[in-house]
Order: sequence, then C-alpha cells, then structure tokens
Amino acid sequence: GNELLQITLPKENGKSNIINTYLTPSDAMPQTKMVNTLLDPNNIMIGDFNARHEEWGNTITNARGKMLYQITRATKTVIHFTPTPTRHDYHGGKSWRQQMI
Repeated sequence: GNELLQITLPKENGKSNIINTYLTPSDAMPQTKMVNTLLDPNNIMIGDFNARHEEWGNTITNARGKMLYQITRATKTVIHFTPTPTRHDYHGGKSWRQQMI
C-alpha cells in the first residue's frame, strides 16, 4: 500500500515536517490527506507519487498526474522536479516520478 514517513525538524519559530511519500500505482491517491498536509506551510512532501504530467517533463499526463497538478493549484504549492528523468525502462522510456512539493 501507500507509505509515508515523516521527519520533524525543530526550527527557531516552530518546526518543519518532511514527509517522504510512496504512492503505489494501484492504490487510490489520498487526496484529502494530501490537501490537508500541503495547506500547512511547515510541511514538505517528497517522493514517488506515480504521477505523470507534461508540466514537469513527462511526455504523457496520467489521471494521477492531473490530480496532483490540481492539488498543487488548490493549495498554492509548487512541484519541484529534477531536470533529468528519474526512471528509465528497458524500452527506452523515461519519466519523472519523484517530485518535491
């Protein structure tokens, strides 16, 4: 199933949470939990969301990519991604699956 690991770091005026995320392709994306998490400015989500969107370098957009894109727009957050693909398959396909929000 989906996996989350949170690390809380103290800072001068509170704390920062880094949430490492793995969302399996077969399980539903926890939309409400993600929105609530991203609405807190002290949270940073990183990981493999199994989401593809042309906005962050993929050649295709899947349903999960559309959903993640909509979530970031609704929460006024930004997706950061590497300039090169994070996955290469044996057919020569490439994709960006690791993002930071």
